[in-house]
Amino acid sequence: MKVSLTTGLPLLMLVLTVSCAKCGKPEVVDAGEPWYQPLSTATRERHSTDLRSVLLVIFPEYRATRVKGGHVILARRGIPHVPIADLMHRTLKANGFTDVIEDGKVTGSRNNLTLRLNAEGPPASLDLSMPVNAQLIENVYAAPNAMSTMEMALYFPRDPKEFTPEVEQFEMQVNYETTEDRARFLVHQAVSMLLKNGQWTTDGLPEGFADAGMPLNVGIHVSNLDDGASVEFVRSAEKVSVTYRLMTDRAK
Repeated sequence: MKVSLTTGLPLLMLVLTVSCAKCGKPEVVDAGEPWYQPLSTATRERHSTDLRSVLLVIFPEYRATRVKGGHVILARRGIPHVPIADLMHRTLKANGFTDVIEDGKVTGSRNNLTLRLNAEGPPASLDLSMPVNAQLIENVYAAPNAMSTMEMALYFPRDPKEFTPEVEQFEMQVNYETTEDRARFLVHQAVSMLLKNGQWTTDGLPEGFADAGMPLNVGIHVSNLDDGASVEFVRSAEKVSVTYRLMTDRAK
C-alpha cells in the first residue's frame, strides 16, 4: 500500500509531537523515604577520633612495657521508639554478630567486638567494646588505617525512627607494667608532650614534675581545650593505667 506525502506528513508530525512532549521531562521515580535520616548537626555537637590517634596520645612509647589489659568502648544512650530488645536482635543479625542472652542482657559478638544492651530504659543504653592487649596495640600501629569512632557507631541501630541518640561517649584504657623508673619516664613523657602542643591543659602537676620527678603513686588529669577530651594517668610504682575519654555526640 502506498502512502502519499500529504497524508503521511500529518501522521509523522503527530508522532514527533507526542514523542517530544516527553523530552525535557525525565520520569521521576519515587524511591520512598530514606531508611536512615541522621540527626541535624545544627542541634548536635559531634567529635570523632580513631584508635591510632588515641594511642599516640596516651601510649606513644610502648617498648619495654607489658600490656596487662584495658578496653575500648563506644557507649550510646538514647530513646527507643520500638521494643529495644527486638531492635537489638535485628541489629545483631544485620551486622553478623552472634545473638545470646548474657547476664540477662542481649549480647552479640563478632571477632573481638562485643555489642551489648546494658539497659532497656528509657533511656536505653548500649555499648560496643573490644579488649585491649599487646596484639591489638601492635595491630593498630601497623595497620594503614585504624578503626574510627564513626566506624564503630555504624554497628549501633541507625534509624532515628527506631532509636534517637542522646549521648555517645568513647573511652580507651590501657594498663601496663614496666620498671619503676620507666613508668615515671613514660608518664612524664606523655603528659609533657600533650601540654607542649597548647591544646591540652591540666588542673595540676605533682611536685617535681618540671624536673622529671614524680611520686611513686600519683594521678594526673589533662583535658583538651578544643574537643573536650580528657586523659587520666594513674601511676602506682611500676604499674600505669591511662584512660582517654571523648564525648563523640551530644545535644548542644
